[in-house]
Amino acid sequence: MKRTGITAIYLENFKGISECVKIPLKPITLLFGANSAGKSTIIQAIHYIREIILRNNPNANFTEIGGESIDLGGFNNLINLHDNSKKITIGFEITPDDDGIPNYSDMFDINHQLELGSNYYTHIDINAKVETFRLDFVVSYDTENQMPWVSQVKYNINDDDLLDIVVDRYEAKPYISNINLEHELFNGKLLDEYELEIDSNFLEVIDYLFDSEKNIRLEYSNTCILSDKYPVIFNYIGTSSGMEIDFKSFNHFFQQILLGTLSLLKEHINQFRYLGPIRKIPNRHHIVPSFIDENRWADGMAAWDLLYNSDFNDDSKDSLITKVNKYLSEQYTDVGYELTVKEYRELPTDNIELLGLKKLLVNFEDEDESLLKKFLNSIEGIQVKKRIELRDINNNIFVRGKDIGVGISQVIPVIVGSISDSKKIFAIEQPELHLHPKVQCNLADVFVEEMNKDNERIFLIETHSEHLVLRLQKLIRNGKLKPEDISIIFVSRDTEGSKVTTLRLDEEGCFIDSWPGGFFPERRNELRG
Repeated sequence: MKRTGITAIYLENFKGISECVKIPLKPITLLFGANSAGKSTIIQAIHYIREIILRNNPNANFTEIGGESIDLGGFNNLINLHDNSKKITIGFEITPDDDGIPNYSDMFDINHQLELGSNYYTHIDINAKVETFRLDFVVSYDTENQMPWVSQVKYNINDDDLLDIVVDRYEAKPYISNINLEHELFNGKLLDEYELEIDSNFLEVIDYLFDSEKNIRLEYSNTCILSDKYPVIFNYIGTSSGMEIDFKSFNHFFQQILLGTLSLLKEHINQFRYLGPIRKIPNRHHIVPSFIDENRWADGMAAWDLLYNSDFNDDSKDSLITKVNKYLSEQYTDVGYELTVKEYRELPTDNIELLGLKKLLVNFEDEDESLLKKFLNSIEGIQVKKRIELRDINNNIFVRGKDIGVGISQVIPVIVGSISDSKKIFAIEQPELHLHPKVQCNLADVFVEEMNKDNERIFLIETHSEHLVLRLQKLIRNGKLKPEDISIIFVSRDTEGSKVTTLRLDEEGCFIDSWPGGFFPERRNELRG
């Protein structure tokens, strides 16, 4: 099955990373390295680009979904060496699914079509030629206004640069530059497939572009560089010769290239969920919010919200609590506990019905039966509340999260987030926190089983757990995981900044590339020391 979605991240001049590095994303992507080497930088880069393209916020501090765990500190804190004369570049490579890149009719209604004029072009669809595309966002700093801005977006299709959108100054008007007229999207291969539907003006513009200078700039008007809500309207092509050509018939073609790709990237970035390194334990009287706030995933509380909002009466194998208990069971993490639901009603000690029942119990007569039913009906009308408890399987004792070891409460949000498929990219910092090595190993089984259910699912895991790697290697040897479905990224740091090394595994689960410094050499060093 072809993997679709985000397949790689590119970083340059972001925090400790100076030279451009590629981070390949696979269904299971592990980030390793020493403390402060730069592992979290990769996750923070996704938070930052999410703030930029979804909220137009290139100077982000706290983020929309990072809770208290993520404080980016603004551009001056993010730029490499705190040198704001440099430019941050963050890029994403995407393989579209069968639906492809949204075209003009997918994105805009008839009112916007009329805005373009009667002879806009509606027939060419680039999906037949696009296997992958990459968008690089360049963020610069305006020292006069003391504000960062997105100064460039680079478009690359099928590993070949296509064009750039450029903004010379803060709040200046964007334009298109560096068009690669030799790109396959501009040559006859694409046009021949639509031979019967090409209008003459489209071909005239193509012919003119090929005969003119390479660095032609196209006016980018009526929209923000990061907006995909309104069409880009090209009114003319201007050249050094002063010649102008009607460009309306190119509009549909460029909507898909410029805005369709951006729209698809936004969809994938909006699928990002983050679980921070310190997960809170719900108190004994957990108050469930009316809706699940994505920001509460950062400290794990959204996992408990999701559990409390689930259908407690659904005891099927598809219910959330049943799925969580499956992964808590002996077959998987084997923590010795399972989730249970207790239903109850709260009655104040001076409740009239309760006092009446107490009197009836002292001296009950047959004629009091109707009064008893009245009291019971009144009590049954009181709102039923629910609480989640943990049952000690060995001793059949019911406890709360506050009553047991921290490890259990830390792993439950990891499991709930893994099961929940409402977001495709699940970033987890230190899922092994407070867990026994056996449970760390067994968590790998959870990740692999869940990632096999969706070919766009990505588990982005920042970790120090060698046990997690050992189990993944074992799963490859046993044929339950393919080596191409796992990406191991080792981040190290030297005087020049953070370095990223990709470590590959073969069909037997053995490392093809040497682990820098040896694979967790601490045990060997201590035994031989």
